[in-house]
Amino acid sequence: MSDIVVTHSHNMNHADARNLATELANELAARHHLSHHWEADTIHFEGIGVHGQIEVDASNICICAELGWLLKPLRGVIEKEISTVLNSHFS
Repeated sequence: MSDIVVTHSHNMNHADARNLATELANELAARHHLSHHWEADTIHFEGIGVHGQIEVDASNICICAELGWLLKPLRGVIEKEISTVLNSHFS
């Protein structure tokens, strides 16, 4: 089970949602030193103390993340940042 699961709806076509998810992943990768790659409609990411995926479908984007023990105390802060970023990109 993931430590963080944030789902946000969108009303874009699938290609546009995927492109915006790529921009989001690139932004998060640059800010938090994450590596990432696409596999079907899912971006898998990994960094020090965190790994997870960004799933894109026809109406939603969902970010799921597993946190290492050092990041677990920051779960609320990380979850809030994810929600803020999703709201700014997918509103």
